[in-house]
Amino acid sequence: MQDDRRETAIGYGGDGVSSGERQGLIRLGRIHPQWSADLFFSETEWAGAFILNKKKPPKKVPIIRELIRLIAQLGGFLARKDDGEPGVKSLWLGIQRLRDFVSGVEHMREIRHVM
Repeated sequence: MQDDRRETAIGYGGDGVSSGERQGLIRLGRIHPQWSADLFFSETEWAGAFILNKKKPPKKVPIIRELIRLIAQLGGFLARKDDGEPGVKSLWLGIQRLRDFVSGVEHMREIRHVM
């Protein structure tokens, strides 16, 4: 079940992330900000969001609001004190960057097992 939700959250299941799925993620971060990020993202995905933002991944799974903000920062969201919550476009762009990163990490893991 977790894999199905994860596919919806980052869009690996199809041609990308639909506008409705991006809106759903934004809503999740606002309605249930304290939910654990591992409900929707794999460890590689949430750690990747930290790494791409040049932050050390925490040992404990982050909350969904923190992860959504990190992903949106990859898409241009500045996350300043008075900026409010990220929008659909910055989340969409951030998800694209994160998806590419995770694909690269997974490919490197496969290569390592073959060699």
